[in-house]
Amino acid sequence: MSSLVWYLIIGGVAVNGVHAYLLFTQERRWSISEHGISGKKARAIYMAGHFIGVIFLFLFARQFYLEQYNSKLVFSVALLGAAFEISQSIVPAKGKYNIPHVILAYGMWLSYMATGFLGVSKLPLPHQAKLLATSLLFVIASLFVVAHSINRNNVWKVQMAMIMLYPVSLGLMLVK
Repeated sequence: MSSLVWYLIIGGVAVNGVHAYLLFTQERRWSISEHGISGKKARAIYMAGHFIGVIFLFLFARQFYLEQYNSKLVFSVALLGAAFEISQSIVPAKGKYNIPHVILAYGMWLSYMATGFLGVSKLPLPHQAKLLATSLLFVIASLFVVAHSINRNNVWKVQMAMIMLYPVSLGLMLVK
């Protein structure tokens, strides 16, 4: 397997593993972010998972968007998403910080989705890679809409699906 695939696997496992751990070791809350603020240990684990995930996303973005395709635009948007991700993991999803957290989380998702769609539209990827990645990106975008229209108690399930599928969508860009 190429280093690009490993970057996506390690980054995805770091973020999704932390989310799964927090979800299944705590009393159920409505969103993943609320699981990350239940105590000092949970907060540290939540932030660490996001930091590790961002490091590997950066490694993927640098090698794939910048070194392989020389796309400063897509790389920059990926970095913007990473900055939002780190920020939303630091800002707690409660009290007076909840609205800033939500804004940062939306900024993260919009940046990451823009990175994916820009990648498939701007990079000279094989047709099959574009088709597969675009299809999955539309599924993720649809899940984002669904998350806002379902029972609040089930939002975490949709969030987990979106977060698990995002690195897969990036990996589909690697299909030859």
